[in-house]
Amino acid sequence: MEHKADELTHEMVALLHKSFITPIDREDIHQLTDLLDDLVDVIDDVSNKMIQYELKEIPEDLFDLSVTGLKSLNEVFEAVSCLKNPVSINVHLRRIHDFEDEGDRIYNKAISGLFKKEKNAIKLIKLRDIYGEMEDLLDKSQRVAIVIEGIVVKHA
Repeated sequence: MEHKADELTHEMVALLHKSFITPIDREDIHQLTDLLDDLVDVIDDVSNKMIQYELKEIPEDLFDLSVTGLKSLNEVFEAVSCLKNPVSINVHLRRIHDFEDEGDRIYNKAISGLFKKEKNAIKLIKLRDIYGEMEDLLDKSQRVAIVIEGIVVKHA
């Protein structure tokens, strides 16, 4: 999936260079394309690290962070889908922001608990790394929402 996303990103950039007229600003299309590709990269990174680190058990906080990330990604999909007709787009953008806030709370709680409870330093480093990647996913989702907000404002 990550390689397919890279291919689509390159294809989109090539189309931008060939197109004289675009439905929205070229820079916005390029930025949105890059951010969406970044989201796929983070998902790929997290899944690879879980395999590389041989994570056998998913801590509750990591599960909660993953669920929040999935909800945020669903809202990103909905927001991008609404770009042609942005009547209800603000609902999705608001939810993305809310999920990023929720993710920050879960992340901070998880990191605090990790340093208080985890005695195995290697496991602590592995989990902290994965938690950080998941938090990055939510931050990038929020950046997508900010770019989409800018597009909507420009074309309102």
